[in-house]
Amino acid sequence: MIENDGANLPATAMTGFPVEVDRPVALSPGPNGAEPLAEALRALVEELRRERSYPQWLLLKNGGKSFFVRVRDIDWIESSRNNVRLHVGQNAFALHETTAGIESRLDPSKFLRIHRSAIVNIARVKEMHSWFNGDCSVSLRDGTQLTMTSTYRERLKAFRRVTVGF
Repeated sequence: MIENDGANLPATAMTGFPVEVDRPVALSPGPNGAEPLAEALRALVEELRRERSYPQWLLLKNGGKSFFVRVRDIDWIESSRNNVRLHVGQNAFALHETTAGIESRLDPSKFLRIHRSAIVNIARVKEMHSWFNGDCSVSLRDGTQLTMTSTYRERLKAFRRVTVGF
């Protein structure tokens, strides 16, 4: 329960969905009273809302069948004419969506566009090697080799500042 203006509210009443916290959260009031605690809770609720605004699953169709794929299981995404191909393990699935369209639906803290025709799940990147022309070779954990063009290196720098705090 969270106390708000004297009334006890479950976390679902504040966020609109059940809350699962996977990290410790300091909930004790500090020396300045309850205001820092209230601010910390507001920040946590806002963070949870942002995290939940991205889809957890995608509905795909293949050969007359429909099935769900967890977004976190996607290794990388490539453009294929008016579609994208989602690479999930050893499988690749077509989705009728543009690269820009799918990029806007994915959590930018977990997926990074590295080329006009490629988006990677950051958790699947094993290593990156700079080339002489400003491009990079991106190696995924499954052995897939991709190219990050110099155009998208600025996004990597911005991503590093946001996620690491540089």
